[in-house]
Amino acid sequence: MVHRSPAWLACLSLILAGLAYSIVNHTQSMRLLGARNERHLKQSVAFAGVVLIGATFLAQSLGLFGRALFPDIDTLPVDESIRSKDAIFPVMVRDLTSAGLKGLIVAGVMAAAFSTYDSIGSTLSALLTRDVYRRMIAPDRDDAHYLAVGRWLTPAIIFGSFLYIPALLSGGMIDFYLKVVSSFVVPLLVVYLIGSFTRAHRSSALAGLVAGVGFGLYAFAAKSFPDTIALLPPALMDGNATGPVTFLVTTLAMGITTLIRGRETSPLFWQSPDALGQAEDTGTLPLALGLAVLALGLFLGFVIFI
Repeated sequence: MVHRSPAWLACLSLILAGLAYSIVNHTQSMRLLGARNERHLKQSVAFAGVVLIGATFLAQSLGLFGRALFPDIDTLPVDESIRSKDAIFPVMVRDLTSAGLKGLIVAGVMAAAFSTYDSIGSTLSALLTRDVYRRMIAPDRDDAHYLAVGRWLTPAIIFGSFLYIPALLSGGMIDFYLKVVSSFVVPLLVVYLIGSFTRAHRSSALAGLVAGVGFGLYAFAAKSFPDTIALLPPALMDGNATGPVTFLVTTLAMGITTLIRGRETSPLFWQSPDALGQAEDTGTLPLALGLAVLALGLFLGFVIFI
């Protein structure tokens, strides 16, 4: 049975995935911490958003060109065993570019891949070493020991990330990416947004993550069973529905927890009074720029292309 998504639901799912990548992805957000001050940090978000929109616009253009050249996947001039949507870009590079340009494209793809693996490996190894290993397993060791653990974890994480390649091959990169984002990243996005713009109780973050990730995993597993085993209503079996529903489940869990535990007295409850007194008033310009960038991205993505 083929499930077709309404256009508005597919667009909403892609919007959530795009926001989650820009806000939650540590390879993006960690770079902002090098800003000179808070105002520069907020304004750099708008500049980085424009750059990401430009890159996304070019990537979507390649997708449209590929769709026009190969409207039927079965006509792709490649071996049947690798014939899928993910093969369109390599075929375009093979057939439409010169030898020198092919080398530049392959070098660019390899550089981007190694940069991503390096960022993920170093960040996750530091996170696991400091926040898990140091706190829960070996709290009283010297810095040299933790450094050695982090160095061993980095290659283990990088090579371990290749374990999901069979899942990529089964349904395609985009489909798998949207499933993972809907299950794991959207709950984090909700925690980031609610924690930034409201005074939700600090304990609501854990409740929201447990509820959101729990539903995401359940939905992820439900789609792996045959249609005869209905673990979810038919409307929720649509892959594009998982992200928005996970968003609502996480928000609801955080809201209920805050109603029970009460709101925080200040959105910056972890800061000392002295630090709050030195907080910089950045005005509304960064917010206006951020909303303008978001509007530009939505216009290019869903008006120009659709």
